[in-house]
This record gives sequence, structure tokens and C-alpha cells, in this order.
Amino acid sequence: MKIKNVLGYTLIFTILTINCKEKNQTNADQLHGTITFLRGTVDLNGNSPKIGQIVAGKDKITTRENSSAVIQFSTSAIITLESNTSVEIVKLMQGDENGKPAIDIAQNNGSTFNKIVPGKADYRIHTPTITAGVRGTSFSVETTSDKESSIRLFKGTVALQKPADMETANTTEGTAAEEPEVILVAGNKISVKNDVIEKPVSMEEKELEKLEKLNDIALLPKENIEKIESASKESEKQVEEVQKEIPVVVPVETQKALNIEVKAAETEKKAAPAASAPKEMTLDDLRKKYGKLSKISTNDGRTFIGYFNQVGGSMEIMTTKGKVTINVSQIEKIASYDN
Repeated sequence: MKIKNVLGYTLIFTILTINCKEKNQTNADQLHGTITFLRGTVDLNGNSPKIGQIVAGKDKITTRENSSAVIQFSTSAIITLESNTSVEIVKLMQGDENGKPAIDIAQNNGSTFNKIVPGKADYRIHTPTITAGVRGTSFSVETTSDKESSIRLFKGTVALQKPADMETANTTEGTAAEEPEVILVAGNKISVKNDVIEKPVSMEEKELEKLEKLNDIALLPKENIEKIESASKESEKQVEEVQKEIPVVVPVETQKALNIEVKAAETEKKAAPAASAPKEMTLDDLRKKYGKLSKISTNDGRTFIGYFNQVGGSMEIMTTKGKVTINVSQIEKIASYDN
């Protein structure tokens, strides 16, 4: 009888241990977002968030006047909320071993800028009038009312459908949506008014300039994300110390484009090297000084042309506008610019 009891307790303990391990593993593998930038008044589920805080599925984030927030999803994508914007994280799924993370976001009002690393995520953002599905691109979404929204595409392609068509495609087995997808190409914008998708038109120069600045928002490497998440569990001071060690998430010029207040410390940080910055050079000047030039692409969509030199874990790139230093982990491709 005692032996049976011991065997029974052992079996129960083993089952509980396995369940706990599986639960812990699931939690560890769960896809989540991380707040990498905050400015002004931002609300997360009724509370004031902090940099490094985790954002999960079903969370709601709202920014007020002259406010902004950046949320990064692993190393796959980032979303920037401009002033007076409200979004809900509808779905975050890690995907299987060979699959891509699935990220679904509902934008109720306001403006967002979305940047997705090519091949790293199945990303969809929904407004009351349109759904944008992407796999690698940079674009903005503006929702002005329940009947009007617009999308401006800076890089890549976006497939657009009205929400009703998405439901038809998703619920009718083997049946395509009633209306075909509208494919938007880089440099164009499209509006949806009163349930009608208008023809794409080219963006104005000012619109492109703003998107170019928003595209400079940094997608941090995994190790930096882990640092700020860990620091956020300790203190604000610790977060500030970590921020000094990692790349600037939102450059000063981008903050100005977002119409949010630039902190004095950030202005000074940018102004200091500017005083001793070298005179702007031409590509011919660079060739004469360094020889053949290269084209360096980063995994967050930036491109640099110039002469590069690796120093430890950093890469120094001499461009026409001066020296740029980036983390080696952010390099996606290096190719010859001078054949």
C-alpha cells in the first residue's frame, strides 16, 4: 500500500513538473513588444508606462498631445505612435521553428509609422476602413475618422484590403475576397473615404522628407532590448545609464518631425560633434582619400555609401556627411559601390 502511494505521489509530481516546465517555456518563448522610447503623456492600459516595459497581446496604448512612443517587437518590427494616437495589440504570435512572428495591430485613431524587417514578420495593421498586410516595408498610417484613413509608403510594398473583404477571405474556405488586393508601391499614398479605396497618387516632397526622418528610428539589436528590459525592473536611473550605452532610438531631427519637445541633453549631445564635424565631402573626395567605396545596408532599412572600417563590435563608415558609427550586428549586407 505504501509503495502504491509513493508511486502515485511520484507520478503526480512528475506531471506537475512537466506542466510547469512547459508553461515556463511557453512564457519564455512568447512574442512581446518593448517600449524603447517615450515622450510626453502616454497611457498603457490606464497606467503611465516606462522605457523597457513589456507590451503584450490585447494591450492598449494611447498618446496625448505633443507625445510619442516607440514599441519594438523582438528584432522584427517597430511601430511609432505620433501624438493623439490610439492602438491595440490584437495578436502577437511567435510562430513555429521555421515560421515568422505574426503581429496584428488595430489603429483606432491618429498616426503611426511602421517599419518591418524584410522576411522577419507577418505584420498587419487595421483601421476602421482598411487593412494593410506587409512582410518587409516602411509606411505610415493615418486615421482621421471611422470613414477615412490614408497610407503613405516609404519603402517596399503594401497589400491593402477593406476589412469586410478580409473577413470574407478569412472565413470563406477556398474563396478569395470579393475585391482584389490593392498593391501600393514606394513613394505613393492612398486614401480610403466612405468605404471607397481611391487611386494611389505620388507623395509630395514634404511628406517624403518626414517619412525619411521617421525611417531613421532605430531597431535595436536583441542584446540592447534585453538590457533596457532588465534595467526597467530596477530604476529609472538604471534605464538612463543603459540608454547612454546603446544607439539613440529617435534622432533629434526625427523628434522634430514628430512635433514633440526635444530634451536639452539630446540637443547638446547632437550639437557637440557638429562643432568639430568635417566639411561635407563628395563621393569623388572620398574616393581620392580612401579608394573604392562600398554600399552598406542595415537590417532596419538604412543605406550608407562610403568607406568602412570595423573597430571591435562597431563599424565606422566615412560618408559624404561625415563619420557614421553603427553596431556590427545591425549590418545586413555590404556590397561594392564602385564596380
